Amino acid sequence: MSSGTDTNQGNEEQLYNDLFNLGNRVTISLDIPDSEIQKLQDDYVRYGNGKSPIYRRVTKMTVTINNTS
Repeated sequence: MSSGTDTNQGNEEQLYNDLFNLGNRVTISLDIPDSEIQKLQDDYVRYGNGKSPIYRRVTKMTVTINNTS
């Protein structure tokens, strides 16, 4: 399994506090290849209600807190 490169996140404690602060807007964007989307759809049919025990791959994940990635 490979992982992407993290951007400079600065102070980890501040990042944690910002992420879980209910007053902040948090947006999570996922880039998922079409082949993985098809597998997710197949898993939904096979296991029902999206409760597949199988993890699927995303190409990129971006977490944005208050318009700052």
